[in-house]
Amino acid sequence: VYYLLSQVQDDIFFIAALLLKLEKRIAEVYIESKELGFTKPGPYMFELMADLNITHTTAADLMDKIKDASDLLEEKSTGTICRLETIKDILDIIFRDGGTSHAKYYRVHVKEAEAWSANGSKGSRTLSWWCFNPGIALEVFAKFGVGSIILTSGTLSPLDSFAGELKLDFPIRLENPHVIGPNQIWAGVVPVGPSGRTFNSSYRTRDTMEYKQELGNAIGM
Repeated sequence: VYYLLSQVQDDIFFIAALLLKLEKRIAEVYIESKELGFTKPGPYMFELMADLNITHTTAADLMDKIKDASDLLEEKSTGTICRLETIKDILDIIFRDGGTSHAKYYRVHVKEAEAWSANGSKGSRTLSWWCFNPGIALEVFAKFGVGSIILTSGTLSPLDSFAGELKLDFPIRLENPHVIGPNQIWAGVVPVGPSGRTFNSSYRTRDTMEYKQELGNAIGM
């Protein structure tokens, strides 16, 4: 028992050192614009992890160490949720099924923010791995043996393209013939208003008087 506890404690020190290296690696990422952050295609995450010697070969052993450490800390934390489990889940998503094909549906993003402390402002960064394909999550549901998934929306039709996006087959379908034809719709983008001001509907600008004025003038034309 003592040997096992000692081994897990060594693993905890190893994981702590690894997290510090990850924090340092994220801090080294060059961010040209604080507003836009740093964005790369999904496979870049493997390159980032490889700098820390976290690869498909080493990830499984690392996740085992995290699980053992998490179990030990959870026993000593009197019910407090252990954040190590979250790290393990993230690694499991990144290195899922030992493959890399899913990474093309993701984007790596590093955002810089200012965190205030007693000594003044201190910069902090957040590393994100955003998934842009809902089918990735639904594939996991299917592997869990989920028999039925209820999806509700006013515009699910046509189901062929919808099923393709979700990476699922729908053997039983009911589509009402009320969907308009391609010749009945026109889609376009209005990038700027009458005065040439760019339409930026982000949370930073959508409540400004300039944006509302420009949008109102465009609608009123």
